[in-house]
Order: sequence, then C-alpha cells, then structure tokens
Amino acid sequence: MKFNYLVILISLLPLLLSTCKPDDDVIWTEPIYLGEGGNYIYFTQGWWKYKNTVTEEIDSTILVSSNRRVRHYTCGESNNSLKKEDITFRTESKTVCVDKDFRIRQAWGCQPTNTLNRYFEFFAKDYCQNFSESVVFYYPFDLSSSGNSGQDVVFNQLHDSLKVQDQWYYDVAEFEVDIDYIWDNKITKYFWAKNVGLIKREKYAHWTREFIESWELVEFDVSQ
Repeated sequence: MKFNYLVILISLLPLLLSTCKPDDDVIWTEPIYLGEGGNYIYFTQGWWKYKNTVTEEIDSTILVSSNRRVRHYTCGESNNSLKKEDITFRTESKTVCVDKDFRIRQAWGCQPTNTLNRYFEFFAKDYCQNFSESVVFYYPFDLSSSGNSGQDVVFNQLHDSLKVQDQWYYDVAEFEVDIDYIWDNKITKYFWAKNVGLIKREKYAHWTREFIESWELVEFDVSQ
C-alpha cells in the first residue's frame, strides 16, 4: 500500500511543481481600452474659453497635439505582458499660462492579472507651477482614490446635468483634489462634461474650505 501511495505522489510531482511557477506560462490578454472615459478627456482638436468668476479675466485654451495608441508593457525577464491604451495631449493657454501636458500613468506594472490595470489615471503638468503634476481625472469612476505622491484625488459624483455660465452640460464627472500641485497647492474641484471636456474648476482654502475662485467655460468648439 505504501508503494502505491509513493507511485501516485511521484506521478503528481511534475504537476505540483508547474503550478508553483505561474511566471513560466505566457499570459496574453486583449488590449485594455479607456472606452467611455475617453468621451470626457480626449479630443482630436478643439479650443475652450474660460472666465474667472472673481477677477472676470478671460483665458483661452487650445489643443495643440493629441495622441492615442496601444502600448505594450512587459515584465522584465518574465513572459507576462500587458497591452493598454495610452493617451497624451498638450494644450496652450493664451493669457494665464503657457501650456499643459496631459498623460496616462500606468502605475500597476505589467501583470495582466492585476485587476487595477483596468483603471486609467490622467496627470496634468502645468509649466507655470514649476512643472508640477496632479491627477485631475480617472476612469472607471469606481476607483477608491488616486493621486500623485502625497496627493489624494477622489471622484465625488456624476452629475446628470450642471449649469455653468448659463449653459447646461450633461453627464458631468466631478473630482476633488486635496492638494493640487498645479493650482497653488489648494483644494480644487474639476468638472468634466462628456463630449465637452473641462467645464469648470474651483479653488478652496485648506481647513476652512472657503471658496477662493473658479474658472468656468463660456465658449468651446471641439472634435473627438
């Protein structure tokens, strides 16, 4: 009887060893796309005109470049890999600031089995704020939080409709940044309307959360 048990154990040994080395198996997945989230953030061309609600200053933002492609991430010596959509674009502002860069950060490596890989974080770099970067949008919206180092960014809510400068916008995603590195390190809120882009951003004081100022969309023309 002991001999039979030994034979069975030896026959199962190769199977047990193979299951302990998942990295030896090549894992290929279909590309992960931004999907519906792209309707809020990505445009092929366009411009937006904003008004400061406190100073009444006007600033125009123009999209000067945009790129959308599938990027291939690999895990060093491992055969595992991940294909995920990558998006970058640049805007120029005519009066308040020179330009901003927007990019996706892939923070979760290349392991295709990591469920966090389905999320997309968008960073904005402001060249008027010492090249600082803040997360200003992420998708899907059910991610608990995001943010750059030392920063906490949360999705507050999806507004069915929101009125800004006497204009109604629909499907508006609201995000809150606790320390906005691209806007004086204050608390800020970003409002992104589907098929329109950024329609409003608000600045608040720390501790008191007193409203300081906001920029609101007054006119735009975009293509996706």
